[in-house]
Amino acid sequence: IQNLNLYYGCFIVNDLCISKPKVYVWLKKTAERSIKETCLDWGLLYFYGYIVSQQEIKAFDLIKNSSNLGYDFAPIFLERSAQKNKFKTL
Repeated sequence: IQNLNLYYGCFIVNDLCISKPKVYVWLKKTAERSIKETCLDWGLLYFYGYIVSQQEIKAFDLIKNSSNLGYDFAPIFLERSAQKNKFKTL
C-alpha cells in the first residue's frame, strides 16, 4: 500500500487522467512516511515546480532525506545538481 500512492503519482506525471490535487495528497502522504522513493519524487516536484510551487530549499531537503534513507538515485541527482550549481544557494 505504501508504494500505491507513488504509483498514482506516476500516473499524473504520465498524463493518465488522475487529477493533480489527488496526486498531491497521495505523494505528500507517502513522503511524510519517509518512503525513500517518494521523498525523491516529491523533491523533484518542488525542484522543477510541477504540481507545487518551485522551492529549491525544500527540494534539496527532500532529496537529501531520500539519499539518507538509502535511495541510490538521490545522491546522483544531488551530485549532478551541485556540478551545475543548481543548489548553489544551499
